[in-house]
Amino acid sequence: MPLVEELRQRWLTLSGREQVVLGCGGLLVLIILMYQFLYRPAHIAKATMQNNIGDLRSNLVWLREQVEHGVEGGGQTSTVNNAGEGQSLVAVLESVARANNLEGSIQQLTPGDSDNQVRLVLDNASFNSWVKWVSELEQKYGVIVESATVERLSNPDTAEIRMQLRRN
Repeated sequence: MPLVEELRQRWLTLSGREQVVLGCGGLLVLIILMYQFLYRPAHIAKATMQNNIGDLRSNLVWLREQVEHGVEGGGQTSTVNNAGEGQSLVAVLESVARANNLEGSIQQLTPGDSDNQVRLVLDNASFNSWVKWVSELEQKYGVIVESATVERLSNPDTAEIRMQLRRN
């Protein structure tokens, strides 16, 4: 006899009261499982996303404040004069980082696909120093930021920065 048929026969042998108790128990188990595996994970994910949005908004506010401070502190405009033309991009980055007190923050400096590209990771870097550093690289050395990810750290004015640079 197949399992379903056997269970059906067993169900029919139960009294009406037993069928009601088992039916209610099965319904209760179904409700608990639906709560545990459907509603609760969705509710937790929603709360997590709402917390992340708040964190991202505060990061954005902080980033905008840091950019304003950086612009106020050294907003000089000049044309690119191709300084460091005979040096490799890595050497230029290291020397300018040293001048801006960022050399100790460099965690990874990897040459990119061409000689004029570099991937860089800075950890515990002063955001204001980084803004000035990037500005100097662009204005004096013709180095541009192709992409950057900045994540605020717990200490004020510090960030973890991942970026890809290219020299024209």
